[in-house]
Amino acid sequence: MFATKLKVALVALSVLGASLGMLACSEAAAPLPAERLPVAPAKGKLLRLLQERLKIAEKEFEARNREYMAGRGLLSSLHDASRRLLKADLELARNKAARIAARRAEVRRATETAKLLKEQYDAGRLSAVDHLQGEFYRLDAEIELERELSR
Repeated sequence: MFATKLKVALVALSVLGASLGMLACSEAAAPLPAERLPVAPAKGKLLRLLQERLKIAEKEFEARNREYMAGRGLLSSLHDASRRLLKADLELARNKAARIAARRAEVRRATETAKLLKEQYDAGRLSAVDHLQGEFYRLDAEIELERELSR
């Protein structure tokens, strides 16, 4: 009886810890304020640098995704790479349609990751914490898309 209560308490503490961790991640992955985006379209050297950064961010995300799928990477590293890709994409966006496209791409990445995490969780190969973290990231991306659509 005591052992069962102890196990329940440990699970509850684990879920609480995961929730706090996701909250901390949400602060780090806060929406990108419009003030940080370029006011005028980038030109010349700045445009080339922004385009180069976007290409690097795309390559990094793909590499992190392959690492994670092979069981060598961390979910938080994959998410961080996806957020960097979003930032690079948004900073090149010249209009609302481009910003929406960038947000939709982020939702696609987060949804694909969350789907894989759910499959792994359902098969018993992944902890509930990672599954929940993936769902949090997906919901966060969808919320930011909805905010962009309503601006």
